[in-house]
Amino acid sequence: MASASLAIMAERRAPEDAAPTCSDISCPSFYRVHTSLISTPSGQAWESHWHQNFHEVLWGSRGVLTVETARGVFMVPPGLGLLVPAGEEHAVLAGPRAEFRCTFFHTQLGAAPGDGPGAIAMPTVLQELLLHFERNDADLSLRRDSESVAFRMLRPRDLRVMGIVLPQDDRLRTVARGILDDPAEDCTLELWGFRVGASPRNLSRLFIRETDMTFAQWRLQARLRIALGLLLEGLPVGRVARRVGYLSVSAFVAAFRKEMGQTPGAVQGELLEA
Repeated sequence: MASASLAIMAERRAPEDAAPTCSDISCPSFYRVHTSLISTPSGQAWESHWHQNFHEVLWGSRGVLTVETARGVFMVPPGLGLLVPAGEEHAVLAGPRAEFRCTFFHTQLGAAPGDGPGAIAMPTVLQELLLHFERNDADLSLRRDSESVAFRMLRPRDLRVMGIVLPQDDRLRTVARGILDDPAEDCTLELWGFRVGASPRNLSRLFIRETDMTFAQWRLQARLRIALGLLLEGLPVGRVARRVGYLSVSAFVAAFRKEMGQTPGAVQGELLEA
């Protein structure tokens, strides 16, 4: 999983909208949909920012891609996209050897589907259409019709394990990032309290107040979300179980099935085929 240290060491730069420089919607060189391929051999972090006139869809990820918003932290799996509506503040952290595509949809196309950042289905036909825009010039009227079609194809997906509430308290953020950094570490709340300078009782109350979950519940949710990303990288279930802190594969499968309603293998097969 992308680490907290990576957030410090990775190159930080102000992101730019991957949109044409022509700002007039009637200009022939203005495209309402534009996609960029981004690779991060050494990892990279984009500090908190927003796009005023563009909805952003992050998709086609390989490796670890994490997006943090005021509403929570999202791990973007290969089989889905993450939609960030225009004006929504977000930070992006890509791990070493990560690769993903970033598509911008101009707000002239309409309001973003859903009520905030969330999972988007990325069927093959939509992916091919977005890539076609980058490979081919087309008549402006035809392109604009196609851009409208692509935007209407954005369909929200209900995938609970894609996002998790990130606490706001600085001490809890340190704990949360530590868990995301190394989900296999079985650090107790007492030890975390010693590290961040707070009593375990106080941390426990804060977790419930800010996330509606106990510390143990939040850590479980974080581990399962990280596990999903690893499963969609094609890692075997046993290896994923160990990476997120389970010595027993059967215990991991049971916890995953209780939360998701399916086994890790079933979810892996379903989303890799999507």
